[in-house]
Amino acid sequence: MLKKLKESVDIKKLKESVDGVKNQAGDLKGYVEGKIREYTTELNELIPSINAMGYEIKEIEIEVGISPKLIPHFAKVKDVSEEITQSELDKYKDKKLSIFILSSLVKASSMRDIINIGTLKFTEVELELSVIPAVKMKFLPHKSFSL
Repeated sequence: MLKKLKESVDIKKLKESVDGVKNQAGDLKGYVEGKIREYTTELNELIPSINAMGYEIKEIEIEVGISPKLIPHFAKVKDVSEEITQSELDKYKDKKLSIFILSSLVKASSMRDIINIGTLKFTEVELELSVIPAVKMKFLPHKSFSL
């Protein structure tokens, strides 16, 4: 019986399988760290343009998992001209993530003027930078926020 057990469980193959799982876990950790680094580096480069476009970063969330996420929250602090907006967009025309971030802020600015929800006022844009990016607009009661 012991011989049959030894034959059915090849220890060498089992060890190789365990080593393979360890390598994949190491690769995943490297991937997650790389993506977070990529997102934060590009966001840091954009701060002057974000500010020039009338926004400031309020907070940043980081989700670490199989699909890592960087979630910056932006508050609109002033209105700016279309010329300034276009000038800032033109600086990053070849950077896909940067254009996503900046164009999302532009779209949110234009949406805030057409969305009316009772006494709520547009207060913030939340971008989810990940494999599947998302944009959220937040609205709060008018009396608790001023722009």
